[in-house]
Amino acid sequence: MSNSNKSNEEIPSAFQTAEDIVIKYLYSLDGHNLQFNLPGPSEPLVEHFPAHIIFWLYKDVYYETIGRTTTGKIVHSQNPDIDTDSQRRTLDRNIKQAVTRKLAEASRTGGPSDYYKYIAQKSKGEGDIAPVYHLTPLDYCAVKEYSPSTRNLSIIDLLINKNISSSKKVSNQAIIDAYREYYDYIQKGSSQSDPCLWINALIDLSSLESQTAPGFLYATAKYAATNIFKDIPDNICILHSYIPVYHSTPDTRFIPDGRVESRFLYDRVNYIKSAFRCQAPSPFSFLIIQLLSLQIRTLARGREKPIILERIPELNHCLMQVSCSDAAAYFRQKYNLFETYTFQELADQSSWTPALLKTYRKVAITLSCSYHSGR
Repeated sequence: MSNSNKSNEEIPSAFQTAEDIVIKYLYSLDGHNLQFNLPGPSEPLVEHFPAHIIFWLYKDVYYETIGRTTTGKIVHSQNPDIDTDSQRRTLDRNIKQAVTRKLAEASRTGGPSDYYKYIAQKSKGEGDIAPVYHLTPLDYCAVKEYSPSTRNLSIIDLLINKNISSSKKVSNQAIIDAYREYYDYIQKGSSQSDPCLWINALIDLSSLESQTAPGFLYATAKYAATNIFKDIPDNICILHSYIPVYHSTPDTRFIPDGRVESRFLYDRVNYIKSAFRCQAPSPFSFLIIQLLSLQIRTLARGREKPIILERIPELNHCLMQVSCSDAAAYFRQKYNLFETYTFQELADQSSWTPALLKTYRKVAITLSCSYHSGR
């Protein structure tokens, strides 16, 4: 996806400052040969990389700034007429189970775990009889994704708990209906007129696509079926998996940076063709690895925050102070995931051909296995 049609829109000053700081930092890490945000032809991944970094930094900061509340208040606000105490206990059990699963998955794949450890902490606030969970609405959404009794979207249940390779366990109609529901969910989030609600929906969508990737799975299956690919190449995993990354030194040594989740959510749909057509190693895979190396050395956590925020307090302060209005204006222009994952044909179930459904099952199994094994 290109931002060329939006390049003339004014960027909120706080985010212009943030971009300038991030680009300077990336260049200092050895990104000097990448042309970030410069006019003229460039790779979309490179052009949008500063906004990609800023989005994940903003998401990290947003969790700190948004108001937190107890599970009892969450339940009561959604269903004021039900037995709040009973539902709160159920939600508490679900949170504990969800966090346990996520931490086990992080241990297995080498993925991030700090956020879920943060959710798992209980504290005793004013008026609380005993320590309880204190969550933001986004924390609650993150828990719902992996909590069977509180999950809302059918597609998440299909991808996490069902054997999607078997038409006996998951029917074709179940897949079609789940994606229609997901399409409606994206349209609802995209149409939010309140900037804060739009940001909430954007961050929620980023969590869903980062962890279960329903939109990316569909786009991959659509490309493979349309172009009659019988096999799903391993190369596609570079867009959706935990990848070992390295960076080179002046004396040509390669220094391991660790394993990082490949989650270029804004651009990865547009690189599906490259993943299918290019044989690894290739300029495409080298570019991905180079950007992931920069990403892990920017977003990896220091003692309490991502490294860049600890090293540059000005950037942390800048992101902490931005308004929802400015954030929505910036991300609508620079990192609008609703545009990326809106597939209009999903509103019409006739777009699901037998060949597409068969390919989708194969893609879902291939990518889910590679993601959870950390291949």
